[in-house]
Amino acid sequence: MDFPVACGHAHAAPWFSLLKLMGVHPDTEGFLIDPKIPEQKFSLQTPLLYLSRDENGLEGGINPRGESVILWRVRTGQIPVKVTVNDVPTAWEQKGDETTFFTQVIGGEPCHWRIIYQ
Repeated sequence: MDFPVACGHAHAAPWFSLLKLMGVHPDTEGFLIDPKIPEQKFSLQTPLLYLSRDENGLEGGINPRGESVILWRVRTGQIPVKVTVNDVPTAWEQKGDETTFFTQVIGGEPCHWRIIYQ
């Protein structure tokens, strides 16, 4: 765009920036979550997605619009001791600096996950 100041979607820039700071990167398989905020505790909640971190772990969730299997790749900087999906322990794998796991989602039914460090 020759004149980005005239962009009709400039009001979306703060939200876009916030999602990037929170480290939310959607792709064709699911999401890469790689928080860039240095604070130990933070929280973000939107109608579609939420993410929060505290001293015990990182948690997130999605309010899906349809049915799907989502691959979550999460960079926490720590190796977890447990991962849960909807409060049930789930299989996970550590691939380098990413904790990976899958969630099965159904439209209209919130799906919650938590990565527990300690």
